Amino acid sequence: MMKPMPYRRKLQRIGETFYISIPKKLVEQLQLDQLNEVDVFSQADGSITVYQETENSYLETTLSINVDESKEALRRKIIGTYVDGYDIIRLKSRDKFSDLQRDTIRNETKNLFGLEAVEMASNSITLQCLTEVLPIKKTIQSIQDMLCSMLSEIHSSFEEKNPKIIESTLYSISDVRRLSLVVHRLLRRQILFPSKRTSEMKTIYCVDFLRVIDKMMEISEEIKRIAKVVSINNELSVPQNIQEAFLQSYLKVKNSYEISFQALMSKDVPMANNVLDEVAKMNFDNLWKQLIEVIRISPSTFFYLNTILDSLQHIHACTLNIAEIAIDLAEYD
Repeated sequence: MMKPMPYRRKLQRIGETFYISIPKKLVEQLQLDQLNEVDVFSQADGSITVYQETENSYLETTLSINVDESKEALRRKIIGTYVDGYDIIRLKSRDKFSDLQRDTIRNETKNLFGLEAVEMASNSITLQCLTEVLPIKKTIQSIQDMLCSMLSEIHSSFEEKNPKIIESTLYSISDVRRLSLVVHRLLRRQILFPSKRTSEMKTIYCVDFLRVIDKMMEISEEIKRIAKVVSINNELSVPQNIQEAFLQSYLKVKNSYEISFQALMSKDVPMANNVLDEVAKMNFDNLWKQLIEVIRISPSTFFYLNTILDSLQHIHACTLNIAEIAIDLAEYD
């Protein structure tokens, strides 16, 4: 297929406004009229894209559901379509939905922020996202606030050996997941459907913030893992020197993560570089050596501390990634 030849136009100025004329051939081809509105977007590569105004601002899609579609396959279809930014999801089946399929659709509707079943029939269900567009950066900050709060709760619980402190942590994880999917949805919608943009965020920023959200989701899973093991094993006897060493390392990882996120949101390269320098100095070898001594005394205590250490190392790796993304974002400006 031949690549269409571009139309060359001169940039003209009238008063303080600049204009570019649209060729008559394109106007006729696109059926535009004098009072029609169009959307104009600047792209990361320096190009400008113009989109026609559309009467229906909703993005719709239809999913065909097999009669023997498994619960997991159905879940993945719904979540994937939701995350891709569709407003209306029509589920169609040649036969009526099974009870398991209906329960799965109902549960996922509850789990996905703003999604509601607006039409239901034996072989057709329409889901619609009714939530208003949320500010992307503000929502990401809300997720960050929740993660920091949970990290602080775990620290207090581990230090005081009080499992009640983290009772709410495991419930908060589900809230983090729901909000993370919302941000995924907003960012992917910006990338996949530029004509439906609801934010001025550049496409390249959307790609990087998707990477950030993935890292924050990984951190939330490690927080969940630590919270579970701390709540179950709080009565285990941990040698004082080892507990202090773990608490110190935990605080270093937590503080580095919080600073890396601050560097990301402020696009502060020196701050991000400081995080990379400090995180690079993190040495878990001494903790591993102390764990080897513990296994001889108490295998259950070893498993407990080993789980925490493994999760800390994963959070530490995610912190490095976020600091690197912060530097990438700053370089785009």
